Amino acid sequence: MTSVSWVHPGVWAAALLLAVVVLLLFPIPFRFTFSYRGAEAGEEAVFEFSLFGGRWVRRQVIPLPEIGPGPAGGTGRADLSAFVGKAADIAHRLVGREERLTPGRPFCGATVEPDTYARPVLALARMAWWTRLSWRTVLDLGDAARTGLGAGLLWAVKGTLAAAARQVLRLSAGQPEFLVTPDFEGDGTLSVIEGRGVLRVGQLLLVAPMLVRSVLGHRRSGRRSATPRNESRTAGARSGRHPGG
Repeated sequence: MTSVSWVHPGVWAAALLLAVVVLLLFPIPFRFTFSYRGAEAGEEAVFEFSLFGGRWVRRQVIPLPEIGPGPAGGTGRADLSAFVGKAADIAHRLVGREERLTPGRPFCGATVEPDTYARPVLALARMAWWTRLSWRTVLDLGDAARTGLGAGLLWAVKGTLAAAARQVLRLSAGQPEFLVTPDFEGDGTLSVIEGRGVLRVGQLLLVAPMLVRSVLGHRRSGRRSATPRNESRTAGARSGRHPGG
């Protein structure tokens, strides 16, 4: 009696290959929100990130120090020029961070500084399919003139960011949604950034080596920067022991 293999090895190999492909293409829905609220009592920012439809959630409350006195002696409101300047700087950096893919060295552009997490996160943001990307702001800077001027300037900054997002991100139709509403009632400033999209397991695996290299490089640079300080402290201690040397 001859024994016959239950399944040919080639079938097992094909099934394994199919399983790997399905795993790499498995979608991972994500959502994040970053909200900022500034009023007379102070400022606060909240960041929340979730995966798989809210089954995995991380939330971080970030209390912010008062930036300085606002108009009419109020506190907790940033100076208008500093506020708009920071927003414009973010827009400039986003446009400037656009990297060119080169064969053999994905996502390694010469124009981008070696940040620990910025580059991997930016790479994932460009790979993701964004179903929603919104930035809604209700702006109150203390009086009608400053609030109106600030709303106009913020519209200009958001327009620059929206144009950059359309160039570097994969967006659904009608995205992004950037809105600015001036508030003349004196209730404070509220700004909410919300993003929803889908990533693939294969995309996460592609970016993982970049993240590992960034973390290891950051640790090495930290050790190198700490060594000269330790040597200077040792030299100072020796010179203190031998003042007449």
